[in-house]
Amino acid sequence: MTCLTGEAKAMRNDISRKGLVLGILLLFVTAGIVSALNANPFSNSLSTYSGKWLYVGGSGPGNYSTIQDAINNAGPGDTIFVYHGTYYGYFKVSQLTLIGEDRKTTIIDGGGAFSEVLHIEDEVNIQGFTVQNTNHSSIGDVAFFMEGKDITISNNIITECSFGIYDYYAGGEIDIFNNIFLNISDRCITFQEEILKKSVYSIHDNYFYSNHIGIHAGGGRSVSIEHNHFEDNDIGVDAFGSHATINRNNFINNDIQAQFERVLWPMAMFYYPMYYKPSFSENYWEDWVNSTPRPIRGTFLFVMMNWFKVGYAWTFSLPILLQFDEHPAQEPYDIPGVS
Repeated sequence: MTCLTGEAKAMRNDISRKGLVLGILLLFVTAGIVSALNANPFSNSLSTYSGKWLYVGGSGPGNYSTIQDAINNAGPGDTIFVYHGTYYGYFKVSQLTLIGEDRKTTIIDGGGAFSEVLHIEDEVNIQGFTVQNTNHSSIGDVAFFMEGKDITISNNIITECSFGIYDYYAGGEIDIFNNIFLNISDRCITFQEEILKKSVYSIHDNYFYSNHIGIHAGGGRSVSIEHNHFEDNDIGVDAFGSHATINRNNFINNDIQAQFERVLWPMAMFYYPMYYKPSFSENYWEDWVNSTPRPIRGTFLFVMMNWFKVGYAWTFSLPILLQFDEHPAQEPYDIPGVS
């Protein structure tokens, strides 16, 4: 039996400790590499999404070639990740998350053939796309047609349509943020919310440039229009019989920065109660260079049925109303996420 001196024993113990530390380090590094290889492209920011992940485009094994094929094979709560490219057609989406790789290069194009590009039902989250080119021969063509509840539309570019987002009696929590609207010939966002539905609408951090109307807000018990940028539109915000709070937005070089209507319409009292009126606070108005309250002009509308012609109504318009932004901002706000 070989006897080791004290110095040799110390050297052997030091080598053993170093080997143990090296082994532990290798174990962590290997685990990290395996985890990275198995991770989805948005794992850091979208780790909260549950369900199965399906992929469209790209070069991965088993990836779908079309968005429709992925939708057909997805179940409630699943996430569809779409790699950059141009995808043509009309898609109906329900209880899914749909994510584009890059909103500048991941394009859903109506091809000029569809009056709707995306038909949105319940519990849908869509982000990261350019949505464009609906059928301009149709008066009501729309990029996002919503008729569900609990919907999030974020981080998209929406362009070359008559309507950007059209709410057809959607409900629940509606969150629309970090989108860019360009060259929309009618209304970028339009909705009318009846008083009994108790929907919660949040429209924030969006950029509206060179459109006809930025937001047409009709009715709604809880509507927040906050921290958006409206520039070079015909009309920035039109609050029609709306109870919206319109706060901390930028209004720059629009033909009409903002306007509102209060409505007396017995047949539509569940949408536009007479007591509904918007409120304005701390907005930046490019045409208002002092800190005194900035006036916003409004119109009183009285609508009644035409008993002599079914389906028609008499409308009396009186531009006599006035509201104020009591505390206008003196500098424009920095709106992140719209570059």
